[in-house]
Amino acid sequence: MKKVIILCIIILGLIFSIECFSAELSREYQIKAGFLYKFLFFAEWPEDMFADDETPFTIGILGKDPFGDIFKNVESQAVNNRKLVIKKIDKVSGGEALRQCQVLFISPSLKDTMEYLLESLKGYPVLTVSEVEGFTHSGGMINFITQENKVGFEINRTAAESAGIRFRSKLLRVAIRVIED
Repeated sequence: MKKVIILCIIILGLIFSIECFSAELSREYQIKAGFLYKFLFFAEWPEDMFADDETPFTIGILGKDPFGDIFKNVESQAVNNRKLVIKKIDKVSGGEALRQCQVLFISPSLKDTMEYLLESLKGYPVLTVSEVEGFTHSGGMINFITQENKVGFEINRTAAESAGIRFRSKLLRVAIRVIED
C-alpha cells in the first residue's frame, strides 16, 4: 500500500511539473507570437512587395509549429489596411511559398537546413525569424533570445536591408543586439 501511495505522489509530482513546464513554454511562445505580430508594425517592406491592395500580410510558420492556436485572436485582423494571414508550412516544397510571406518563422526543427533556407530567400523581402543559436550570424534577420527567463531578440540589420526591409528605430532600440556587418 505504501508503494502505491508513493508511486501516486511521484506521478502527481511529474504531472504537475509537466503542466508547469507546458505553461511556461506556452507563455514563452505567446510572447514570441506577440513579437512576430508586432514586427509587422515596426518593419517596412519595399513599396512594390504586394501584387495589389487585396494581398494580405502573411506570417509563415515553417517546420514544426510551436505556436499552436496562439495566433487565432489576431488572424484576419487588419495590419496597415491589409488582412493578416497565418500560413503553416510543414515542408519546404519550394521557395515560392516561402517568398509569399512577409514574416517567416523558421522552426528549430529545420536547423539542419537553415543555411539552405536562408540562401533560397536571399534578396527577397521576407523577414526571417528563428530561435536557433547563431541564426543572425548565418544571415537570418531576427533571432529570439531567452535570457534570465525573459524573451528578447537580436537583429541582423544588414541582412534585412539587403532584402529591402528597414526597421523603425523603436524596434532597433529594444533589441538586445543589432548586428551591422
